[in-house]
Amino acid sequence: MELRERIIKETFNLIVSKSYKALTMDEIAQNLGISKRTLYEQFPDKNDLLVNCLRTFLMSHVKHCDKIYSSNENAMIKFLKFMAESIDSMTKIGYERIEELQKYNPTIYSHIFIPLFGYNKKTSINLLKETQKEGYILDTLDFGFFFNMVKENMFLTTLYEYLKANSSYTPEQIATTHIYIIIRGICTIKGIEAMDIFTKPYITAYAKTVKQDNKKRRT
Repeated sequence: MELRERIIKETFNLIVSKSYKALTMDEIAQNLGISKRTLYEQFPDKNDLLVNCLRTFLMSHVKHCDKIYSSNENAMIKFLKFMAESIDSMTKIGYERIEELQKYNPTIYSHIFIPLFGYNKKTSINLLKETQKEGYILDTLDFGFFFNMVKENMFLTTLYEYLKANSSYTPEQIATTHIYIIIRGICTIKGIEAMDIFTKPYITAYAKTVKQDNKKRRT
């Protein structure tokens, strides 16, 4: 792996594990085992490094989503895979980190996340329209209400207090459970049947986690 790629990867790991505001170039260099001079030769300042780091991660997300969207699978499966990819990406970053950037660095927020949210919404609408045509989603669906529900639940499941109260589960497990419940509520019978098939592996894994958690509590 080239040095620039290593720096971007390590910076992303640090961003998602602590406050962006508290992160320093000294810490990044120390974690990589390189000098600050070497780090600055690759990136002139922390903002430039952060932009490249987030852009690299989110471009990977968009690439995966585009691949899902252009596949030959039915619209319901494409939509569920798209949502799973979106949940994975957002839980890795965390809404608290996104809000922190919005507050302390609105320029980076507007350049990186506003286009991302626009892309996700546009792709979701296109996929939902396809699922409606194929009879998986209710014709009466209010797209705006659906997106607000998803957004609010994604935010809720990344809050520290919520995670602490559900410490046996990963942020991705918690977010996925919430979002799947919302999606199930907008499905037709045909959509529910397709969703049950798609989510069976997830439900099996989730049930195993619950069982292990209950066992720990009893002991």
